[in-house]
Amino acid sequence: MPDVQLRAALAAAAVLVIGSVPTTSATASYDPKAAVTFTQLAAAAYCDPPYLWGWNGTDHTAALPSFKIEAVLDDAVSNTQAYVGYLQADNAVVAAYRGTITSNFANWLEDLETWRTRTDFPSCEGCAVHKGFFKDYAGLAQAVQSSLRQSLAAHPGAKTWITGHSLGAALAALLAADWVGLGNNVDAVYTMGEPRVGNDAFANFIKAAYPSTPGTPSYFRLVHNKDIVPHLPVYAFGFHHTPTEVWYNEDCTEYVVCDGSGEDPTCSDSLKLPHSVTDHLEYLGIIMGSGTC
Repeated sequence: MPDVQLRAALAAAAVLVIGSVPTTSATASYDPKAAVTFTQLAAAAYCDPPYLWGWNGTDHTAALPSFKIEAVLDDAVSNTQAYVGYLQADNAVVAAYRGTITSNFANWLEDLETWRTRTDFPSCEGCAVHKGFFKDYAGLAQAVQSSLRQSLAAHPGAKTWITGHSLGAALAALLAADWVGLGNNVDAVYTMGEPRVGNDAFANFIKAAYPSTPGTPSYFRLVHNKDIVPHLPVYAFGFHHTPTEVWYNEDCTEYVVCDGSGEDPTCSDSLKLPHSVTDHLEYLGIIMGSGTC
């Protein structure tokens, strides 16, 4: 098991370093310190239920001591997992989805399906999304939404946060669209290594629902340097990224808050051959995967 104190120290150092990096956007509400918290929460989603319940024995406990798990949800058919919990320090109810488990063939098959399917999300007219992602989302949708309602009722006035990494980021994007389409509020969505999830209509729906300016709901999609996953499925297949991208350099000491198009040609789309799996498996100095549990 990795050393808990060492990882907590590294995460704390990341807050100090990343928090000192200036953003290039004068209007975006991107918070680099919050991004570290979201990344810890997304990484924790890889932990098995015994580690999540009680929030004991994980690398994330020391970094987020005021967090409490309130529901762990699993769909046996797709091997998809999510949790809902409450972060007292930020008065936020959090929904987080686990990313791809590389040893599970079913997850990889879902990742490789690139056909699109129409959604039944309220108000998301013309939206079509990745078929495999939507199937995984639908398998847990009712359970996650029910748990969210229960946690929000138990914590009146709490913010709503959504996060995930890799496949988990795609599922977080779908929840972000579905939840607001049902008339609910989401305060912030931060994802890491998110693949392209849907078409232009879906990206525009996210953009309208999450203006990401001060005082409005925010949606930030972190990309670590040459991470290959955000470049899949390819744009030519009719997929369009959700805004707003935040592109980090290799050692996460600098970042750019990109334009609101979702496909800013000056950010990660500028790379000719993005190919790094290593960059996909680490965000803001935090290892993403079950090895952190």
